[in-house]
Amino acid sequence: MTRVLGAIDSGLFAPGDPQLFHWIVTSLVDGGDPFCHLADLPGYLDAQHEVEDAFRRRQQWTSKAVLNVARVGRFSSDRTVMEYARDVWRIAPVR
Repeated sequence: MTRVLGAIDSGLFAPGDPQLFHWIVTSLVDGGDPFCHLADLPGYLDAQHEVEDAFRRRQQWTSKAVLNVARVGRFSSDRTVMEYARDVWRIAPVR
């Protein structure tokens, strides 16, 4: 975690303005981290390593990508808005 915060605070990501992201580190370290970003970081990094591993295995990555696209219809924003309009606002779609 120290390496990540150090990288953000070092200017690595904004060579033209090394202080650009200093506020992020200050907010996380001195601001109390209200959304627990730092507490979640180790789990996020573990998940990222799993993603990297899956990406290197082309067949596994392709399979996951195809399944992800095939399953996205259930979580369509259009469906969500229509259900919300029907169930919460009790309004009909405009045609």
